[in-house]
Amino acid sequence: MKRSYLINLGHLKGYKNGTVYMDNGREVPVSRLRSKEFSGVVLQYMKNL
Repeated sequence: MKRSYLINLGHLKGYKNGTVYMDNGREVPVSRLRSKEFSGVVLQYMKNL
């Protein structure tokens, strides 16, 4: 079963070892295939703050 998640980067608390930590305490997995792409998106988001 595939699962997909949309997250609001404004509520991102942290990202480590393929897991996103949200400010509400939730943990969201990021696929190994998408982890590099996700890291790039997060860095771009942080640059634009």
